[in-house]
Amino acid sequence: MRLRCEDYGLGIFCSIFIEYSAVLAMLDENHSPPRSIPRGINVYRFGRIGRLNVVVVCLAPGAIGIGPASSAATQMVSDFREIEYLLLVGIAGGVPGGEEDIKLGDVVVGLKVVQHDSGKVHPEGFERNTGGLNGPPQYLLQVAQNIQSGSADIYSKLLGHIKNTTRFSQLQMPALNNFAVHYGIVASGNQVIRDAAKRDEICAAIPGAMCIEMEAAGLMNTRSCLVMKGISDYADSNKNDETQECAALMVAAYAKEFILQLGAERWTPGRKRSRESQRRTDDTDTDSENDYGDQDFKRRRYEVKPVTRRFKDEYESDEDSGEGGSDETSDDCGIEEDYIAQPFSDYEGDGDDLDDDSSEDSSEDSSEDSLEDSSDDSSDDSSDDSSDDSSDDDDEEDEEEKEWWDEY
Repeated sequence: MRLRCEDYGLGIFCSIFIEYSAVLAMLDENHSPPRSIPRGINVYRFGRIGRLNVVVVCLAPGAIGIGPASSAATQMVSDFREIEYLLLVGIAGGVPGGEEDIKLGDVVVGLKVVQHDSGKVHPEGFERNTGGLNGPPQYLLQVAQNIQSGSADIYSKLLGHIKNTTRFSQLQMPALNNFAVHYGIVASGNQVIRDAAKRDEICAAIPGAMCIEMEAAGLMNTRSCLVMKGISDYADSNKNDETQECAALMVAAYAKEFILQLGAERWTPGRKRSRESQRRTDDTDTDSENDYGDQDFKRRRYEVKPVTRRFKDEYESDEDSGEGGSDETSDDCGIEEDYIAQPFSDYEGDGDDLDDDSSEDSSEDSSEDSLEDSSDDSSDDSSDDSSDDSSDDDDEEDEEEKEWWDEY
């Protein structure tokens, strides 16, 4: 199945391959890439979960941290302009010993993201900046709250999603009484934390932090994003591949349940485009009957009178004969303000230039008449009279045109 780029309204972002493969295993349907997909730094996979079409992207091998994540997310929303929400789905190191008991295999949904390595270094020490990042959109938080309200059967739902896959069927999943979904603060930074002392230092500076990871801070200011992390370790030296696969699978199953709930709500792909279209319609709602379409940049119009003497004479003639009228003509002549620049494109100066040109023309005519005087005395008076009359008529006509132009 092949769709268009604008048919995809939800993006899923992963940072490593184990997260990427777990998300792909949750797709209900795989799609062929759109023919018009731009070529960039990202490699995408396409599919459907429930009734929503999704785009899945993963960072390139070795590209980890806030910077690469931000670049990839920016490229993603540029390639697929109908994407309204992003889901960051992956694994993270849990913070034990807090108010909530964070266990391996649990899922943390980020209500807030704090960059733990952002701040200033003073002689007294490091001053951490705990603000400046956008929060997740309220609509996605409402969907997460709906899932939380039915937390009694959330484990069975996630386990059902996992059983439908064959790729991870051999993994030892956490027991029912050892699984929970937590909602709280996610600490993000550019460092891989594998030291318990450093982990505790970060958590002391960011009270309420439930997990530590490396990409969320790069996505929060890119597009409306919700962070979902499976706990694969405790940010210390004790790590193994099996717990990472279990955590990746659990958070991918939670992401699928979230998307199913999202699709059951009022949100549908293309809503962003319809809102922008309606906003453009509201902006262009003016009294003018003319439709300028894509050329209507400023969306301001007003009446424009004819800008040459010829048009002015025709305008007055039609008005006197009763065939037209100022109201009728002005309705037909409404154009954009920005396109009224120089009516006489050949004249770059003001009205004085017209007088100068007339003077030069008159001088040239006088010179020619003087040459004719030397050859024919009988025609001298008539030539002078004709030249004077012509010069007077030109000056009078130029003066009238200058006065009309100044009045306009």
